[in-house]
Amino acid sequence: MATAVVIGGGVSGLASALYIQRSLPQFSKVILLEGSSRVGGWVNTTSYPDGAIFEHGPRSLRPVGEAGRNTLLLAEELGLTRHVLPIFPSDPAAKNRYLFVDGKLCALPTNAWSMFKKLPPFTKPLITSLWKEPFHRRSNEQDESIYSFVRRRLGPEFADIAIDALCRGIFAGDCRKLSVQACFPPLYEMEKKYGSLIAGAVFGFKDPKVEATGLVRRAIEDKWASWSLSKGLQQLTDAMAASIQNTKEGEIRLDTKVTSLKPNQNGKIIVSTPSDSIEASLVISAVYSKDLAAALPKSMTDLKEDLSALPSVNVVVVNLEYKENVLPVKVMLGGSWYDKLLSPDGTLPSGSDIVWMASQAAAQQLGIKSHPIRSHVTLQKECLPQYKVGHVSWVEKVEQKIKESNLPLHLVGSSYRGPAINDCIYNAKKVVESLKTH
Repeated sequence: MATAVVIGGGVSGLASALYIQRSLPQFSKVILLEGSSRVGGWVNTTSYPDGAIFEHGPRSLRPVGEAGRNTLLLAEELGLTRHVLPIFPSDPAAKNRYLFVDGKLCALPTNAWSMFKKLPPFTKPLITSLWKEPFHRRSNEQDESIYSFVRRRLGPEFADIAIDALCRGIFAGDCRKLSVQACFPPLYEMEKKYGSLIAGAVFGFKDPKVEATGLVRRAIEDKWASWSLSKGLQQLTDAMAASIQNTKEGEIRLDTKVTSLKPNQNGKIIVSTPSDSIEASLVISAVYSKDLAAALPKSMTDLKEDLSALPSVNVVVVNLEYKENVLPVKVMLGGSWYDKLLSPDGTLPSGSDIVWMASQAAAQQLGIKSHPIRSHVTLQKECLPQYKVGHVSWVEKVEQKIKESNLPLHLVGSSYRGPAINDCIYNAKKVVESLKTH
């Protein structure tokens, strides 16, 4: 019988190991190797004895599309149904969206009628951008920036204000550099296939293939906007890890960094760690592409260079808790603008200084004048890969080189086809299922 090795214990690695156990019975051993002291990756929750919960990474999930429904199905299979906390469209957290522009908090349209009104920070009703959209020609370019795409289809004001803010929030990145094909594939496909976003939305809708039972059916019928878990999202990754270890073939090794990957004459890969070596018939890499590159042999120079070319950004997450009944606050600093946080000598400000900066932002933007009674600062280094224009072609080139090498190596994780939890879990599932016929 064969051994499968998964490198990386974040959500992609956990999902890969879980789906291997479920779908590939030819592997008598599934070993997950994680370099740190915990699994979960960027999914990281701190729970305090008094009931407060701080999320240091993702804090909610959307239930839409095949990927969104798949995560809900997984949560149900892991026995988390009673812990699911749905957020409905009528809830303030889902209904109210704001942009902070020119020192003011501006509410975005909340219904169809408000799109016919001129609402700050926009100088004209948003409907004017939408009704012109179908008449713009489609692009002949293989890829372009998100900013260029939206400016061309919806106008410069919408791109400058709304899309710039959206990309900062989702990708901690610059919309003028990020790829629309990689970051928003549905929008890209709508234009390519239908010539218009509106036409694509009307004629291109496909009901997701994931079976609508249990939680998925509830989410559809009640029109959930998003959802979380009663003990934080780490409850999901903890349940995934427990499920892996509750089988005789599953094993998770913490504090185990992969030092090298070397093919042998049997068509397998020798996975080396500081303590031992494993002969693997299948290796799934769920780590950042640069970390995978560092483990590959020098003979694979071209592949190592390609994998090392993906840029990423650092993000500082600051959790603030207040005594009064104010909004729960989580402030993100950095991203593509991380260097602006650094001191002249290149060092990050102290934790207390960062908390002060975050508190000032909360005061200025949300009007919270009191001081936080509890805070937590987390530096997430290289947490968000930046999908620059041409990213999809880069992924295809990397995967083709791996295929030509005849290595039993496959790629999952945020470096390739989406950084969101839903994307990471669903892409891991698709990679594993593609191996059923091999």
